[in-house]
Amino acid sequence: MKTSTRTIRRTMLVDFVERSFLPHTRPDAGESSRKSRDYVIAAEWLGTALGRPATLGDLTAPNVRATLRTMIESGCQAERIKFMRRALLRIWRYAFRTGFAKPVREVPMPTVRQSRFRNQPPAGGTLLAFYRDEFRPAIVASSKVTDSAIA
Repeated sequence: MKTSTRTIRRTMLVDFVERSFLPHTRPDAGESSRKSRDYVIAAEWLGTALGRPATLGDLTAPNVRATLRTMIESGCQAERIKFMRRALLRIWRYAFRTGFAKPVREVPMPTVRQSRFRNQPPAGGTLLAFYRDEFRPAIVASSKVTDSAIA
C-alpha cells in the first residue's frame, strides 16, 4: 500500500508510535509499560531537536543525528542516548515496512563524553570519603552547628 507524501508529512510521529507501532510490535505490553513509554519519548526527542512536533517525514538520518546531538548537549547519559537511537531506528524501520517512510539509513552512535562527576566519584572514590572530605565540612561551615554535634 503506497501512502501519499502529503499524508506522511502531516502524520505526527508520536501518534504513529502510539496507534500503529506499539500495537503491532509490542501487543503484549500495556500502554503504561516503561518500554512503550520510552518509544514515545524517543519520538518526542526528535521533535525537541527539530523545535516542533515531529512527523513521519522527519525520519531521516540528519534528523536522527540532530536528535542524538541534542540529547548529548542536554547531558543525557550514553546508555540512554544509545537506547533512544535504537528506538528511533526501530520506529523508522517499521514505518518503512508499512509504507510510511523512506528507506532506513544507518546512523552511527556519536561519541559521548561524560563529565568527570559521572565517570568517577569525587573525593577519593567512596561515599564515605565524600562525606568526610566534602559534605560534612560544608555543613559545618554553613551552619552554627558545631562539628561535635553532627559526629
